[in-house]
Amino acid sequence: SAAGLASHADVADLQQRLPRDALGIPSPDAATAQRLLAAYAPVIDIDTEADHDRPGRLSWGASPAPQVNLSEPVLYQRISHTRLGGRTLLQLVYSLWFPERPAHSGLDLLAGRIDAVVLRLTLDERGQVLLLDSIHGCGCYHVFVPNAAMVLRPPPDPQAEWAFVPARLPALEPGQRLRVHIAAADHQLVGVAADA
Repeated sequence: SAAGLASHADVADLQQRLPRDALGIPSPDAATAQRLLAAYAPVIDIDTEADHDRPGRLSWGASPAPQVNLSEPVLYQRISHTRLGGRTLLQLVYSLWFPERPAHSGLDLLAGRIDAVVLRLTLDERGQVLLLDSIHGCGCYHVFVPNAAMVLRPPPDPQAEWAFVPARLPALEPGQRLRVHIAAADHQLVGVAADA
């Protein structure tokens, strides 16, 4: 179960009581959405070498591009949905914005101002985390970390670029959260564990 909810039964009950719209999409009200987002929010460890590794609030300044205000660390949160096996499942999305992705060399095409990491948890109807996936704001480095019960499909063509699955989600005890590890500078997801 998720931290902040009393038991596995509470999570299952909350998930089953979510109102669904005409298309069967779970539609939590604002208070329930905030409760779910807070209960499942992962613990995030960020290797920090410099200010470019500190997340902050997006804001508009004098320049035409947004800025990241490091005096206000923020974990942005929202709800989304996905389809799996004819079911519509709830997803909890957490985003971090960084002021820069520094260059690793003189010709680093991935470097630049503003970097973002998106962490998304897909829940089943019982409130269990089926999948953590992570992607950068630019659409690069999409990584999938499924739970042990999910069956992975092979690529349709051995030469096709396919889902990168470097690990499986750890089993979580009631009240435990996921702990994700983000690397310095390139802000890639480099580890997932159960938080003690």
